[in-house]
Amino acid sequence: STHANSIIVLLNGRLIDGSGSDPTLETNVVIKDDRILSIENSPTANIPANSTVIDATGGTILPGFINTHIHLHIHTGFHKNILKRFARNGVTTVRDLGGVPRYFLKEGANKDDDMARLVAAGPMLTEPEGYPPGPYRLEIFSVDDAVKETIQLIEDGASVIKIMVEDYLRDRAWPLLTKDKIEAIVNTAHNLNVPVSAHAVRFRNLKIAVDANVDDIAHIILDHLPDNYIERMLQ
Repeated sequence: STHANSIIVLLNGRLIDGSGSDPTLETNVVIKDDRILSIENSPTANIPANSTVIDATGGTILPGFINTHIHLHIHTGFHKNILKRFARNGVTTVRDLGGVPRYFLKEGANKDDDMARLVAAGPMLTEPEGYPPGPYRLEIFSVDDAVKETIQLIEDGASVIKIMVEDYLRDRAWPLLTKDKIEAIVNTAHNLNVPVSAHAVRFRNLKIAVDANVDDIAHIILDHLPDNYIERMLQ
């Protein structure tokens, strides 16, 4: 990250721009006010006055990686140092799909320059006694409850909503979040311009989620996925 009114020049590195193009050698990248100002493929650098120069000779310049599905708090216990570790290793955005405490949702969105950007769902919305077990779920008891809890999560700072469309996993049957609750959650979130991600690992449940217009499915499907639903997901 850069600071306001500052210029950073990455000098003489190998550039992989993320477009699929071949890497370019001896490339200079000029960054101003958190934006790329210019990219020059030249062994001689046009270095603006009063800029900070980082010699990237022998190194590679590439876009930050995005990890779209993690559960930080569940696996590691959540704290800011984890976001700093991600950033130091080139992962500049992480999407946590269940487990970040409510109190951290807004705090995490206002990241420090040395932290990865956090896109977080907070607790996972599920049917009473539904999947998953543990403290990271939020049970939805009615359609009104679905609307209320979705609005509250977004007000708390959730930038994505995670729903659990799961009725059999790990050799155990689970109550399934009902279609009317799913539709209420999705419609409420979309009215507030927030996407919805659905846990689903079997086609019968993926179909429910896709028919309700969720924005993505968070897992692969363990059984057969018909081509027409692949097309629907792409659309």
